[in-house]
Amino acid sequence: MKKKNKSAVGPSQSYTPKGPITLEIQKKGSGIQTITVKIAPHHVFTFTGGAKPKVSLACTHHGFVAEACELNGQLEQVINHVRKHFPKLRVD
Repeated sequence: MKKKNKSAVGPSQSYTPKGPITLEIQKKGSGIQTITVKIAPHHVFTFTGGAKPKVSLACTHHGFVAEACELNGQLEQVINHVRKHFPKLRVD
């Protein structure tokens, strides 16, 4: 049986961001093309559909974009890097 990570730094269901959260949905044709979640004023999460879906995460002026279309692809490699180097942030 796996032991649950009880990190004080990890995700919390009681966390409330300071500032408004906005959700923008851009549609293309009959489907959704892009979903953007902004946690004001500095954090942005964008999910883009299409033939090669992508995820981008940014804080102020820094961030990354990773393709999310295959196992062990760019997004999974970023997740594994974060899990390895920041074990207190892991969730299973």
